[in-house]
Amino acid sequence: MEDYLKATDLLTISGDKVALRKQVAELKEKTKDNEYIIKGKLQEKEDEIKTIKEQFNSMQSQIRSLISAVGCINEIDKKEVAKQLIENGVYKQEDIEPVQG
Repeated sequence: MEDYLKATDLLTISGDKVALRKQVAELKEKTKDNEYIIKGKLQEKEDEIKTIKEQFNSMQSQIRSLISAVGCINEIDKKEVAKQLIENGVYKQEDIEPVQG
């Protein structure tokens, strides 16, 4: 009887080891899957950020060009451009500061 109890304990421990190894293997696989998903999502976000930065730089360049062009036109034309911007809803009348002179 004593030998049987020892054998049962050994078999139970061995069975637990097998179950634990299986759980460890499953967790490792899930971890790999999660890492793959995270890396993919991180790459997507990095690509989005890169695109947004490129768009921002392009807009900055366009704004510089626009400011330069507006600076070169005469006062009458500036007023006409401002009027069109207001009419098109780009600017509101209250957004424009009065010129002090």
